[in-house]
Amino acid sequence: MAKLSSGRIVALDNHQLFLDDLNTSAEKEGVGDRIRTVNGDMFNLGYKNNSFNLLWSEGAIFLIGFEEGLRKWRRLLTANGYLVVSELSWLRSDLPEELITFMKDGYPAIKTIEENLEVARNSEYCIIGSFVLPKMSWWNNYYTLIEDN
Repeated sequence: MAKLSSGRIVALDNHQLFLDDLNTSAEKEGVGDRIRTVNGDMFNLGYKNNSFNLLWSEGAIFLIGFEEGLRKWRRLLTANGYLVVSELSWLRSDLPEELITFMKDGYPAIKTIEENLEVARNSEYCIIGSFVLPKMSWWNNYYTLIEDN
C-alpha cells in the first residue's frame, strides 16, 4: 500500500513480532518513513472521529464482529473515506451438514455475501465492489505456509 500511494500509514496489530517484521520490510523497501506501527487493540481504538481516509482490514474484522466493526469504525473515516474489509462468507447454499455444524461452533456469525453487503449498507456504507478471493490466494498465502511450518 505504501508503494501505491504517498499517504501516511498507521499499521495496528496486537502482536509486536508482526509489527517488527513490517518495520524491517518497510525500511528495506524505502517506505519506512511513512509507516507508523502501533501495538494496539482494535476493540479500543482511541483515534478521533474522521481520522482516516482509508481503513484496511484483511481477515481481522471477525475478531470484533463484522457488524460491530463496521459500526465502530465508521466514525473513524473522513466524509469521503473508504473501508476495505474481508469477511468469511457462505458461497453456496447446498452445504454439507458437517460444515454447517462446524461453523456454528467456530464462527456462528457467518452469513452469505449478500447478507454481509446488506449489513454494510445498513451501517451507512456505500458498496463500491466486492469479490471472492481466488482459490490460489488461499493455497499460496495460507495453506502452503501452514505446510511449511
